[in-house]
Amino acid sequence: MIGSVKAANNIGYDKASLLCLASISAGLANITNGVKNAKGIVAIDGCLMSCAKATLKKAGFEIDKYIIISKDLGISKDLGISKNFDLNSSTDLEKISEVVEKAVLEVYEK
Repeated sequence: MIGSVKAANNIGYDKASLLCLASISAGLANITNGVKNAKGIVAIDGCLMSCAKATLKKAGFEIDKYIIISKDLGISKDLGISKNFDLNSSTDLEKISEVVEKAVLEVYEK
């Protein structure tokens, strides 16, 4: 999440928007309409459970770019109880931000 916020700040909220997946699964109109009106969707999951992808697909949305942080970026995730990334790693956050920025710009510019 922090890497995505950093990416959105870097490229601008006129090109990127962060939307709540819980609101999508709850069917809240203001968020769902935001997704429907988006130029494209970049879905980002932390692990292979693919919760973001499943939520968007279940709601009927097409994903333009899909990133799994632990798989695609090689950033390990503690699969123990906490299931957290090391958010103190500026290297990991920068890596996530760069990949998310690239994906958003590819979707925005197509």
